[in-house]
Amino acid sequence: MIPSLKLTAKKFTDLTTSELYEIMRARNEIFVIEQQCIYQDCDDCDQGYHVFYSDEDGRVRAYMRIYEIEEATEIVSFEGQMIWAGNLTPEQRSLAKPVPGAADPVQPGAARTVQMGRVLTLEHGRGLGRRLLSEGVRIAGEKMHADRIFIEAESDVALFYAKAGFSQISGEFMKDGIPHIQMERWLDQPEADLPDADRKSGKRQDSPEHPGSGAADHADRANRLRQQMDFCREIDQEKEVFRQTFLCSGNRRENDAEHAWHMALMAVILREYSNEEIDLLRVITMLLIHDIVEIDAGDTYAYDVKGIESQKDREEKAAQRIFGLLPEDQRIYMLDLFHEFEEAVTPEARFAKALDNVQPVMLNDASGGRDWREKGIRLSQAIGRQRRTARGSRILWEQVSRPMIQRNIDKGNIIGDISLEAIDE
Repeated sequence: MIPSLKLTAKKFTDLTTSELYEIMRARNEIFVIEQQCIYQDCDDCDQGYHVFYSDEDGRVRAYMRIYEIEEATEIVSFEGQMIWAGNLTPEQRSLAKPVPGAADPVQPGAARTVQMGRVLTLEHGRGLGRRLLSEGVRIAGEKMHADRIFIEAESDVALFYAKAGFSQISGEFMKDGIPHIQMERWLDQPEADLPDADRKSGKRQDSPEHPGSGAADHADRANRLRQQMDFCREIDQEKEVFRQTFLCSGNRRENDAEHAWHMALMAVILREYSNEEIDLLRVITMLLIHDIVEIDAGDTYAYDVKGIESQKDREEKAAQRIFGLLPEDQRIYMLDLFHEFEEAVTPEARFAKALDNVQPVMLNDASGGRDWREKGIRLSQAIGRQRRTARGSRILWEQVSRPMIQRNIDKGNIIGDISLEAIDE
C-alpha cells in the first residue's frame, strides 16, 4: 500500500518546531548534501508561506516556500501588450506607457509579485512535484493575492515549470554553481479586486496570462473559445455512458453524468465529514471530471478483474485526448486534477474517492441490492474499494456504508465470505 501523505500550507509564524526542523532537514538533504553546494540557506526569505507534503512520521517528502518580493515590479503597456518593465531595454521603456489604476493594495502601475523557491521532492513517481506546484500557485493567488509568480529555476527542470504555465524571461545564468533561468507566471486577478470601472463591466486588466484580454488579438480569443466549446460539446457524450449501478428506484441504470452530478452535490452537503480540511471547489471539480474519460474508455465495473487490468491505460489515453481539446492552461489543470483523483493522496482526492464509494453503495442499498445480487458479489471483492472510504471519511464509512453493506449481507444480496472487520483493519 502507498503510504498516505499530508499536505500542509502554513505561514512561517504558524509552523511548529518539529515542522520547521523537518523542512530544514529536507532542504539540507537536497540543496547542500545532494547538490554539494555550500551556501547560506537561512536568507531572511522564509517569512512567507511554506507548502509541503509529509508522511505519517512527519518527515517532509516535498516542499516549497513562497514569499513576497518587496520591490514593486512595474507593469507598462508596450506595443499593445501588458509587460513587466524589467523585460524591456532602456530604449523600449522610453516608448512604453504607464498603466493607470492597478487594484488596491498594490500601488498604481505595479504588480504584487511573490517568489517560489527551495522547491524539492524526495519521492518520485507519485506526481508530488506537480501537485505541490499547483497548490503553491493556489496559495500565491488566494492567500497572498499575488498578480505574478517569479522563480529562478534550475535549467534542467525548466520544462516542468513551463508545463505549469511559467514563461522564461531571462537567459541562462550561474547561481551557486548551477545553471538557472528566470521564469514568471501571471495570475488571474480576482473579480473582487478589479478597479471599479472594470468590476462593473466584468473586464480584467491586460496581462500575458489573461487570454481574451485586450492585449490578445481577436483570432486568439476566438480560437480559445472554439476549443472550450468543442470540449463542452464533447462531454455531452458522458450522458450516454451507463454504469452498472441502478437508480434508487431500480427502474434503470444511472449514467456517468448523473453519477458525477450526484456526487458533486453530495460533496457540498457532506463536506463536514471529511477526515481533513478540504478545498471544496477542488473536490467538486474532481468529481465532475473523473469519469469523463469513460466517453472513450467505457465504464469499467468495480469488480471486473480483467477490465481493471487495462483500465489505467485506456483511461489515460482518453484523458489526453478529451482534455487535449481545451486550451493549454485548462488542459494542464484538468489533467492534474484527474491524476490527483486517481492517485488519492491529497485530502481532497481521498474525500472524493470516499464519495465515489458511498454513492453507489447508497444506490445499491436503495434498489434492494439488485446489482450485487445479480452479479453474485462477495464481500472479499469489495475490501480494497471500501477501505478507501474510511481514508477519506471515517464517519461515512462507519455510519453509512458499513451498515448498508451489513444489511445487504444479512439479506443475502452480498455473499459474506469474510467478516466486515477485515475492512475495518
